[in-house]
Amino acid sequence: MFVSLLLVSCLAGDLTFLEPRAARFAGQTAVALAFDGDVDELLGIELFVNGESVHYFEETPFETTLDFSRFSEGELVLRAVATFFGDRTTAVELKGVNYPHFHETDVRLVRVPIKVDRRKETDTLALPDFVLKENGKPQNLEYLLDENHPLDLVLVLDFSGSMEGRVPILLRGVSNLLNRLHARDRVQVIGFNVRVFEVSPPETNKDLVKRRLFAVKPDGATNLYGAVYSGVKLLAKSNQRRALLVFTDGRHDLDDAPDHYKRGLVDCIDLAVSNGVPIYTLGIGGDTDPDILAELALRTGGTYFALKTGKQVRGAFDAIGGQLSDQYLLCYYTQSRFQGWHDIEVSLQRPVKAVTYPGRLYFSDP
Repeated sequence: MFVSLLLVSCLAGDLTFLEPRAARFAGQTAVALAFDGDVDELLGIELFVNGESVHYFEETPFETTLDFSRFSEGELVLRAVATFFGDRTTAVELKGVNYPHFHETDVRLVRVPIKVDRRKETDTLALPDFVLKENGKPQNLEYLLDENHPLDLVLVLDFSGSMEGRVPILLRGVSNLLNRLHARDRVQVIGFNVRVFEVSPPETNKDLVKRRLFAVKPDGATNLYGAVYSGVKLLAKSNQRRALLVFTDGRHDLDDAPDHYKRGLVDCIDLAVSNGVPIYTLGIGGDTDPDILAELALRTGGTYFALKTGKQVRGAFDAIGGQLSDQYLLCYYTQSRFQGWHDIEVSLQRPVKAVTYPGRLYFSDP
């Protein structure tokens, strides 16, 4: 189900939801509104869930947290009504589906990233087209996030000293990728050398992300695992479609890094597969470790690209943009209490060229 917005327009100004970003509600959920009119004319904003008044804002900021677990499962309407002097009003509605059991301890929401190579660009897939088995047992699928839902993308980019001559090639490739994303897709960039640092916070303004990238200067060693682990952690709590992209020209190389930066390959893969985060890896030049980059990608449902030229870099970023357009997030609840690896099998009930997904997921303690 897609986000449906109903705006009642008048001279008072427009009211819009900033959060939640998608048409799903579960447990404690942040709600934020924006109003582009004259706030001095505003008496207040009232929130309704399925017609029941649940919160009233008298002044900015229009932000709160609502507990959706007390509402029944199924379709839900979140409505905000702004009232002004002179009995004028404007309203906005967000329609979606409520999952009240999302945070219960006897169930676990499992999110499986799926990459589908469709036979035709016009082919569309829906939840009934998918069959998923966990340890050989068919599961009841709850919902499917398709390419029309927002994407949370984290770029993990190598800014070690060896990247100095390759940064222009990298930035052109990133720019091509950002140009292919949808307006609602959100991008965050972290860089790494011996440290892991934020280049750009989560942002839908792709031009702003590009400008921030130009300010970074290469220096130091290559803390690949620490950066990948940090990137996955940023995506672990996302309820959107998600992906991690890693670009490097070297292998993990630390001399005197602080302990909190030190992670290993197994740490990265376990965290990614347990949170349903596919990792796309791009390695350029002869100093990378192809086996490591390939394992990061293949074990998590992503793709590995071995690159030698600027043309190949641009082609790889374009290819990833296309793959993200065909990325789905398949979600179901499991009651398995077993901590460890679970075999996952996904198939479709209609013909496609190929389906890619992580064949095993790690379930930690709920």
